[in-house]
Amino acid sequence: CCHCSSSFTTAGSLRRHEKEFHATSDPVYCVDVQQGVFITAKNSRGQRVPIHKQKSTTSQVIGCEVAECREFMTLAKLSGKPGAECEHLTRVSSAPPYIPPVPVREESLKTMQEKGLISTTRLTECTELNSSASLEGICSGVPIFFEKHGYSGRFVYFSIYSGKTERWCLFGRTRVSFDKLLGDWYCLCKSTKKQYRCVHIYMAMWWLFQEREDLLIESSRADSDLSGDPSENEEIELGVQLRTQASQVPIRFEPTEAACPYCPGPTPPGLTEPVVATKTASVYDIDSVKKGVTVCVKYCLICKTPVRFQEYTSGFHHFNNRIILTTRLCAMMTSALKTNTAIGRFLSMMEDLLQVTIHHSTLRKAIFHFWAMTRYSYDFSCIRCGHEPPILIADGNWKVAFDLPVNLLKRPCTENVQPSDLTVDVDERYSSLEKELICVGFSYETKERNPFSNELSYSSFAPWLGSSCRAGKVLTKTEILKGFSVCLSDKSPPVDSRAVEDTVLKLLESKKGITMPSKSELLAACAQLGVSVAGSASDIINRLEELLLYKDIYPKMFIKLQKTGGGVLHVGCPHAIVYVCSPLWWQESARDHVDALLNLKTPPTIYISDVAGRVARHANNRTRQAFFRPFDGRLCEATAESNETTEALDKPHPITGTSDRLSLYDRFHQRNQKQEKEKLRSLDLVPELLGLINSSMAEQLNRELANSRYFLCQLKDVHFMFALRLVFHLHNSKVNKSFMDKMMRQTQGAAEVGLDGRLSLFTTCEIDSLS
Repeated sequence: CCHCSSSFTTAGSLRRHEKEFHATSDPVYCVDVQQGVFITAKNSRGQRVPIHKQKSTTSQVIGCEVAECREFMTLAKLSGKPGAECEHLTRVSSAPPYIPPVPVREESLKTMQEKGLISTTRLTECTELNSSASLEGICSGVPIFFEKHGYSGRFVYFSIYSGKTERWCLFGRTRVSFDKLLGDWYCLCKSTKKQYRCVHIYMAMWWLFQEREDLLIESSRADSDLSGDPSENEEIELGVQLRTQASQVPIRFEPTEAACPYCPGPTPPGLTEPVVATKTASVYDIDSVKKGVTVCVKYCLICKTPVRFQEYTSGFHHFNNRIILTTRLCAMMTSALKTNTAIGRFLSMMEDLLQVTIHHSTLRKAIFHFWAMTRYSYDFSCIRCGHEPPILIADGNWKVAFDLPVNLLKRPCTENVQPSDLTVDVDERYSSLEKELICVGFSYETKERNPFSNELSYSSFAPWLGSSCRAGKVLTKTEILKGFSVCLSDKSPPVDSRAVEDTVLKLLESKKGITMPSKSELLAACAQLGVSVAGSASDIINRLEELLLYKDIYPKMFIKLQKTGGGVLHVGCPHAIVYVCSPLWWQESARDHVDALLNLKTPPTIYISDVAGRVARHANNRTRQAFFRPFDGRLCEATAESNETTEALDKPHPITGTSDRLSLYDRFHQRNQKQEKEKLRSLDLVPELLGLINSSMAEQLNRELANSRYFLCQLKDVHFMFALRLVFHLHNSKVNKSFMDKMMRQTQGAAEVGLDGRLSLFTTCEIDSLS
């Protein structure tokens, strides 16, 4: 011990001694004395992975690199505690005086080049980055050795100057990790896939080669993969509470009710004696299958309705008098769905383990029966953004779809479209889905048609929004209007759509180049097809693309685009919580995005998508230029815009306090814009947003959906819609629970969700006592 010179056999004993007798905390160092940037361990347990924080009385800036800490301080401010700090910022007071590290020398960098450890291009980049840091009067690289404090010495960390302010370097510095055991490097910027060793890694390698060459392990492969950041290896707690012990199977299953639960009145009639329904039922558990079980049914004396056994407190779920599942097995299969494991794959594992044959289709229906009878909230709301999120990020995933009947892929007739086809009652629709899945267990014995099953039609696909976030039960769903054109008169010559298809394809392919197709070419194509020519060139192109979704009009382009449904459109906040889940009949277009925005109770201030320009124009066309304004949703003025507004859309957002709305591109698509006015929708124009908003959240969610695509695409339409909503709900619950647990630890249990859906850091009892 450096305080009392005591000796210990393990590093853990030394750390425990220092905390108990010398009141020491995790180490903290100053790495930028000009801006007041410090570095300390993120967690107090496990591997000490450093993070940056800033606390300067000169520049009057206080912040932490951890997103949860920033959310904690924001919630504390809203709860009346503006001076609350996270656990990392409270350590700054115990930081030792700043001691500048040994500066790097250009001679050692040239030696690295001579030994083949760095290329000429990287050498120039390192020299320029070091010069930029020197001009600002700060050190370009600061090594962090936690092993001298009794922690593991496997990893060496560096605080490297980046000269940028983005999500991975909020305070102008990034963290570089070096694994002394494997010789692997890792940087938070993650650079590109082709060149994994970025300039920040070479800056850290420069210092290590100069001062501690004995620790530097030369890798034989310059393009080897990284082992990953040790901070990302944290175990995530399962949200489903699994039973640890199996329930004992009774001699026979019979209902416990003594009176009819269906007959009205204060004194309902009684039930008959138990009647044996079968003696060959099977009870399925995780590690056993018991057959030859007796199941009994009771009947009402008046209405003759059968009453079955369904007692979850006993640990069993009754499906259809033939199949009974234990709640432990149901919880395990729910966990399998949450971790992107197909039910069929899980049942195959049971077959191999128990050496029995399991009917997959029946047990799959049984678990859907359990999920449909489970009272999930499906609130689809983030506890950080609340019921009215200020920022939403959207994207479509056309790969998560299922096969549709060929006759339903034809273009609908305009005369048959009714106003009821443009709206949907989401509560009624999803309630009908649940009833259809539940009724499968009752119609199995009678072999009769399910009374709640409906034929698949254009109005079958309904979006889902949380009850506290949507505008009402009846929501807009205008996907059936995709590609509708003006009806041609009988005197007009017949149009050979297949002859026009090559022309349309040529026009749409030309828009991917530097020059857009001319307005005259677009007008000629619209005249031949009867498509409306109103709006800008982008609006016309959007209508032409919608026409290509119909197999009976353009078979070539349809085969090129898709052979199944249109996938799913998901809209979420920057914290990866899904607010809107909308299964699509045809491929994603701007109409689907606008439907989702109009269905929200309060539209967001910033809407990020990969078709931002089309979304803005389509929304303004449907709302008389009143949705995205000013500047048509751009960050600054490009052309003169109309000042016409409507009272319903002029209401300011309750969080941002403004009625202005922006339609911006995400970071993957903002570089593809060729028109100058569309470049004004780039997040790069606002560094504050670029550093705080994870605009690639939707793409990351698509990657997560890709793990479940192999079994979602094989489901029928009813199971597909139900499972898709359940997958998003389980995802939201896991993210919200993870953040709630962290805030509960920060506040020692003084946190609760308010009426607005946002997390508050003090209980109502404390607020009442203060008032």
